[in-house]
Amino acid sequence: MKKLTIVLIMLLLLTGCRGEEFMTLRGRVIDDMTGEGLAGVRVEIGDIDLKTNTSGFFILEDIPVVEEVPLEDRFVKVGVSGYNTFVQELILEKGDKSLEIRLSPYSTKEESNDKVDEGNLKEQDLRGGIKLPEDINDGWSKDTNIVEERDEGLYDWERSIIQATGFGISPSFTKNKTQARIMAREAAITAAQRRLIELIDGVQIDSKQTVRNAQIESDIIERRISGLLKGARIVEEKELDEDSYMVVMEVHLYGKEGVIEAVLPILEGDGKSSRPIDNKEPNVKVNYTGVIINGTSDLKPALAPNIYSSRGELIYGMDTINVDGVVIDGLVSYSRSLADAKNNSRVGNNPLIIDTKGSRGDYNTDLIVSNNDAKVMKALEREGILSERRVIIVLN
Repeated sequence: MKKLTIVLIMLLLLTGCRGEEFMTLRGRVIDDMTGEGLAGVRVEIGDIDLKTNTSGFFILEDIPVVEEVPLEDRFVKVGVSGYNTFVQELILEKGDKSLEIRLSPYSTKEESNDKVDEGNLKEQDLRGGIKLPEDINDGWSKDTNIVEERDEGLYDWERSIIQATGFGISPSFTKNKTQARIMAREAAITAAQRRLIELIDGVQIDSKQTVRNAQIESDIIERRISGLLKGARIVEEKELDEDSYMVVMEVHLYGKEGVIEAVLPILEGDGKSSRPIDNKEPNVKVNYTGVIINGTSDLKPALAPNIYSSRGELIYGMDTINVDGVVIDGLVSYSRSLADAKNNSRVGNNPLIIDTKGSRGDYNTDLIVSNNDAKVMKALEREGILSERRVIIVLN
């Protein structure tokens, strides 16, 4: 610890008027088994340390950001009696960082407090990106494809929403409980907004690109995505204790100020179908009011999936319809079950029900149907059913 202090003093003398840079570390320590916050846990990095509050929250301020900090002083160490000690190297960067640290209880009485638990750290910085243990499968929930859970957030494709949770802690210099609550709430909103942008970046647009990729290619898309936060609304908020706060915010995938509206410029082209209806196809009599497609287990949701025949012909997608109305309710809807899909007014009272033959595309977002089913869908296209986007995909 003394080495760190000496290095910092020397650096200040050498740099003169060059400004100092500091990092603020905020977070929560929770029980890995119960998910509850742990109070009185010691959190330290270098010669700075404190204990978590009654809800497990902590905030470490004024952590110096300099290259000369010794390696041993770059590790965050978290420990309390009854739990395995957590140790992880922390990247020192200017700004705020948020951590959620899960401590696992001892499995036997013989285990000591010196045992190190590595790999349960979830680290988030202002530039975006979550660093997760490699064995978590990139953080995606394996329970269902339609509700994809991420750290401090989720995608719900059936409800067409993205939700993000932010936690805030009041700084130590607050004068009273009211000020502490206000500042903790503001910090929670900022954290939720930051997480929301990260989740939006991860939305799959089609089989080839995500929102993040689209922003790299287009400044217009980047500005539109940033503007989505203006339409984000708080759907839940809670004061956890007198100096910590939680906020849940959400944005919609479709509709005004939805994600699809922000990325529409790269989807719509000239706003007209690029494939004329093929009137040479043999007439197939249909009286269906919509289409329900049972997806395969590896199928992933996207804003603009395509549907192909077994021989590779595009049957349905952004290139086969006019884009008017896509912003309102999307190209397709997703459902968690066939029963729910049948009860959805989008497909009417007599939908055609199709089983997919498989998925395709770099991210398994596109569907393959049999050539016979493709013929029926083309007949529905001539009847205007597909142009009205009466399509639901069931994600198993």
